[in-house]
Amino acid sequence: MQKYLLPFCLLLHAACSQDSPSSPPKVDHTSLGTPAPPTMHHDSLHYLSRYVGQRPEAAGLWQTEPLKSRLKELLQDDYPVFMEAMQQAQPLKQERVVYTIGSFPGQGSGDFAFMVVDAGNNKLHVSIVRNKERRQFQSGGGALYLPQEIAQRLPQAP
Repeated sequence: MQKYLLPFCLLLHAACSQDSPSSPPKVDHTSLGTPAPPTMHHDSLHYLSRYVGQRPEAAGLWQTEPLKSRLKELLQDDYPVFMEAMQQAQPLKQERVVYTIGSFPGQGSGDFAFMVVDAGNNKLHVSIVRNKERRQFQSGGGALYLPQEIAQRLPQAP
């Protein structure tokens, strides 16, 4: 019995003295049959749905990131014009997309701007309708769903 005890102790000592990793190994959850949570890009606009029902200006929406940076990049020189129209924008609404409509202070009813966000496809669309002219700015390709309220208002625009 003693002749087996020494080799067993040496084997046990060798197993215990091995360096153990300082952090647990990375586990691919999909390999365990459990789906991993969706990956959110750092510039995702999914967070905007939390603001539905709130006025953007009152909620501080225009100062949130990445929306502020994305708007500045998309609109460039027209960013101040858009922000002027959005000072008293309607509360955010949701109809397949998140959107809001703003109007220019002291201007006719035909002058307005709107923002449409398709968070699922990470797309942003802004239109500025002013002085009988519509300027459109959109990230990404392809058409974006236009909510019924905006679609009805566009033909009335000069």
